[in-house]
Amino acid sequence: MPGGVHVERHRTERIGWLRAAVLGANDGIVSTASLIVGVAAAKEYFGSSGLYAVAILSGLADMDAITLSITQLVHGGTLAANTGWRLILVAG
Repeated sequence: MPGGVHVERHRTERIGWLRAAVLGANDGIVSTASLIVGVAAAKEYFGSSGLYAVAILSGLADMDAITLSITQLVHGGTLAANTGWRLILVAG
């Protein structure tokens, strides 16, 4: 362009929301999967006291996946319902 200013427009300037969505979803998936594995390991190695420790830690971290994990353990029959509701209460 003789005498004018050439302005290039690229799509990469508008892609920030997609990057944030992908990285945010990845973070959520990794966090939830880690917590579920942690709950299973705590139950396996430390019994109910390990689940109480995970419930307290996840409550401090404000994670609700502990509720889903404990619910699965109760429905699967590997954890007593009486212990399950206490763990959910501690996590909340």
